[in-house]
Amino acid sequence: MARGKETKAESQIPQLLQQGVALHQAGRLSDAEKLYRNVLASNPNQADALYLLGVIAAQAKNPSIAADLIGKAVALKPDIAGAFLNYGLVLNELGQYEAAVASYDKVLSREPASVEAYMNRGIALAAMNQNDAALDSFDHAIRLSPQNFHGHNNRGNALSALNQFEKSIASYDTAIRLKPDAAEAHFNRGIAQKSIAQLELALKSFDTAISLNFNNAEVHYMHGLTSFELGKYENAVIAFDKFIDRQPNHAKARHERGIALFHLRRYGAALADFEQVVKIEPDNSEAYNSLGLAFAIFNDLQSALDNYNEAIRLNAEFAEAYINRGNTLKNLQRYEAAISDYEKALSLQPNPDFLYGNWLHTKMLTCDWRDFARLERELAAKIEQGEKAATPFALLAVTDAPAIQRRAAEIWIADKHPPTMDLGSIPKRTQRDKIRVGYFSGDYYNHAVMALMVELLERHDKENFEIVALSFGPDRSDEMRQRVMLA
Repeated sequence: MARGKETKAESQIPQLLQQGVALHQAGRLSDAEKLYRNVLASNPNQADALYLLGVIAAQAKNPSIAADLIGKAVALKPDIAGAFLNYGLVLNELGQYEAAVASYDKVLSREPASVEAYMNRGIALAAMNQNDAALDSFDHAIRLSPQNFHGHNNRGNALSALNQFEKSIASYDTAIRLKPDAAEAHFNRGIAQKSIAQLELALKSFDTAISLNFNNAEVHYMHGLTSFELGKYENAVIAFDKFIDRQPNHAKARHERGIALFHLRRYGAALADFEQVVKIEPDNSEAYNSLGLAFAIFNDLQSALDNYNEAIRLNAEFAEAYINRGNTLKNLQRYEAAISDYEKALSLQPNPDFLYGNWLHTKMLTCDWRDFARLERELAAKIEQGEKAATPFALLAVTDAPAIQRRAAEIWIADKHPPTMDLGSIPKRTQRDKIRVGYFSGDYYNHAVMALMVELLERHDKENFEIVALSFGPDRSDEMRQRVMLA
């Protein structure tokens, strides 16, 4: 009797599956699920019902349940249409990439022209960092479907991962021609362009991605980094602001924004960012080093030292922190300690920018003349070869050779203030009755330079010369500044 009922129930399975599939296709997933479960109540090993329940689980974003159900189904019945493709998809979602690739390989052994299998196989291989194999899969997909936007975009990603950035940019260009409003492709192209220092082009790509409402905070971060590298610090700050609004505890972005603010001389805001970074990441040596620089600007030298000490405690091989601590010690006239820090930095880093001359100048301040003639010749040779070996100011005390001093000044200016056309070309002016003379200085206050120059400014021939004082220093409004303004 029981045997007969079982046979009757089993005979209804094809009809139940057919009804379930119809409901499934109509989007009535819960009704379809009930019918599939009715089938399994009659036969727990009914492969089609297991598979279709797995598909519903995948649609409901339950990949682990989906993988279990579809895995059982293909073990029972390997020839279910589309089963291995969907099995690969849920395995991809679970991060089980090797198993996913094996599933896609089974699809391709039966359907060698499956674009979808090649595409998803490539994505799984890329996730395992097997980028050469991923590239091969994407190439197969593109050969089968040349107008495949995702194929070209993913091919670009694989090439970028292989550091073949020119080729990846070409793939992104193709993807963008196929789908001009694909913000993701513009963003990916921008990253590749930035990687080969095509910074202006990268910035345009990021701008386009943002204009297309690319809903990814990383585009603002990359925009900020690129703007920073181009010296567009205001733009960098704006981009980092947008990123930090979404990810307020992202220490690196906050640190980068602080550095951009520092370049803009907005030192208080920069200091606040650096302080926030060390709250987020108490072991961030770079942030402590940046804090030291900010405190030094405010002439709080002890706080600067404290932060450099912490940076070095966290990273004993942090050459820049030794240099900065050495500079602060030098300002405190603790010359021996400064020399020790400079020498440590020189041992950690072959040619730190502008340090060699500063080290030699500091040795002079301690009257350490050992081997001075040779060291002076070495410094001159470095400068003649175009190395960033000494700041112009420190060099004044080391050598009186005009050619060496000029070359050092040229190297400093090229590094710190490269040419820019942001302000446009200097317009030609008609000849005037008076010759205009400008004095450009940051020392228009009670300072040694002004003590030596003020009478020169006062004694100028105002009948034949128009004198202009251009100040980039602090407005301290002291007696000397007032005297210059009246000169």
